[in-house]
Amino acid sequence: MPIVEPAAINGCASHARAPDEQCQHTDDAQAVLKSLATLSADQQEVVRLKFSQEMSYRDISAVTGHSITNVGVLLHTALKKLRESLNSAEMDATAAQRNG
Repeated sequence: MPIVEPAAINGCASHARAPDEQCQHTDDAQAVLKSLATLSADQQEVVRLKFSQEMSYRDISAVTGHSITNVGVLLHTALKKLRESLNSAEMDATAAQRNG
């Protein structure tokens, strides 16, 4: 189950934004989805449950069968990996703009 349906990205862009803001929002959302796809299935699941379903670590533990500690480790490593991936993508985009 995806964290965010790709079709929802386009729907979000129509909320009274200027065209350049719509494009940036869509680009940002696509970058997040691309980064999320690099996570393991367990990491994707705990991120989805934490942020889409707003579950506590205890509830995520009950759903997934992972210990509460392991849920915390999975979330921590997933968020670290997402930050690194998104920062790298941002740096690549900045370099491309300078060279473009």
